[in-house]
Amino acid sequence: MLVKKIKDSLLANVSQQISSIFLFLLIPRILTVDDYAIVVFVAVLLSFSNLGDLGFTFVYSTKMPVIYQRNDKNEIQEWNSTAFWFGIIGSLIVGCLLSITFYIKFSHPLYASFIFLLLPVMFITSFHIMQFTSLENFSSYRNLIFSQSVIKLLTILFSYMMGLLGWFVNQFFMYSLTIKKLINEGLPPIKKFNHHLIKSHFLNGVLLISVFFLWNQLLGSGRLLAAFNYEKSIIADYGLMSTGYQILSSLLIATFIPFSVSTLKMIEVDDKIAIERIFKAIYIAIPCVLVLVMLAETLAPFLFKLLFKKYQYDSVVFKSFLYSLFLSPIVVTLGNVYIGKKKLPLYIGILGISFLSAILSFYYLLPTYQTRAAALAQLLGTTICAVLMLGVACYIFRKTIQNISYKIATLFLMSLVIIMIEYWIIN
Repeated sequence: MLVKKIKDSLLANVSQQISSIFLFLLIPRILTVDDYAIVVFVAVLLSFSNLGDLGFTFVYSTKMPVIYQRNDKNEIQEWNSTAFWFGIIGSLIVGCLLSITFYIKFSHPLYASFIFLLLPVMFITSFHIMQFTSLENFSSYRNLIFSQSVIKLLTILFSYMMGLLGWFVNQFFMYSLTIKKLINEGLPPIKKFNHHLIKSHFLNGVLLISVFFLWNQLLGSGRLLAAFNYEKSIIADYGLMSTGYQILSSLLIATFIPFSVSTLKMIEVDDKIAIERIFKAIYIAIPCVLVLVMLAETLAPFLFKLLFKKYQYDSVVFKSFLYSLFLSPIVVTLGNVYIGKKKLPLYIGILGISFLSAILSFYYLLPTYQTRAAALAQLLGTTICAVLMLGVACYIFRKTIQNISYKIATLFLMSLVIIMIEYWIIN
C-alpha cells in the first residue's frame, strides 16, 4: 500500500513537471513579448494567493489526518466547513487586491476580472487536494493532478488560437474538474463554520504561512522585483530566465525531500546524529550543485538563442539566478533544523531579513546596474540567507553540533569561494 501511495504521488509530480516544461518551451514562442510579460506578471501576483486564509489551510493539512482517523463526523464537518469558507472569503479579498494591482499596472479590466475570479477557483482545487492527501487517497490525488496536467497542455492550443485571452480562459478550464466535483457533492455546510478554530490556531497558521511566503518570495525575488519595476520586454526576459532557474531549483528541492522527511523524524530522536547528517549532505551537495550550474551556464546561451529568438538573453542576469543556487543546500537542509527544533520565529526572522536585504539592495543597485539589479539583488538576498542560517544555527545549536570549528571553517571557505565568484559577476 505504501509503495502504491509513493508511486501515485510520484506520477502526479512527474506529470506536473512535464506539462510545465512544455509550457515553458512553447508559450513564450506563441505569445508576443508584451503578452508573455503579462503572463509573467500574473504568475508573480498568484504567488500571493496563499495569504488569504492567513495560513489556516496549512494548519488544516497537518491536523486533518489525525481527525479523519478519529472518525468524528461532527469534528470533520467543522474543520472542513471552517477551512473552506474562510479560504473562500480570504481568496476573494486577496483576489480583489491583486486584480486592482494588475489594473493599475496594465489598465486592462477584462484580464483584471479574470484574476479576481481565478483565486477562489484555485483555492477550491487546493482544498480538494488537501482533502485527498489528508485521507491518504493518493489515487484520486494522482487522477486530479494528471487531469490538470493534461488540460494545462491545452493552454498551448488556446494561446495559439486566441492569444493572451486563450491563456486566461484555459486557466479556468484547468480548474473546472474540481468545480464539477463541488457541484456534485455540494458545498460544506456554512452553519458548521467555527470561528473558534481559526482563533485557537491563528498564531500557528501565521507562522506557517510566513515561512512559506518568505521562502518562495526570496527564491523568486528577482522576478518579483523585475515585474513591478521594469518595462514589458524586460519582464518577459526575466520571466524566461527565472523559469529556467526555477526548474533547476525545483529539481534540487525535490531531491532533498526524502532527506528532509527522514531528518525531521530523526531530530526528534537524536538531534546530534540528524545535524551530523545535514552537514555531510551539505558537503556532498555543494560540489554537485556547482557542476549542475556550470553545465547550465554553458548550455543556456545556445538554447536560449535557438528556442527564444524574440527575447534578449542577458548572461549576467541568468548567471545571477544560477549562482543563487550555490548555497541552496545550506538553506534547504538547515531549514529542517529550525523547524524540527521549534525555532519558527527565528527562521522567519532570517528569511525576513534576507528578503528585505534583497529589496533594499535592488534599489541601491538600480541606478548603476539598471535591468540587472533585480537578479543581482536575488543573488545577494539568498547569499545573506545562507550565511545567516549557518551562523545562527552554529551559535544556537553549538552544544549539539560536533566538531563545530571544523564545520564552520569548511563551509566558510566554500562560501568565500562562492562569494568571490558572485563579486566577479557583479563587476
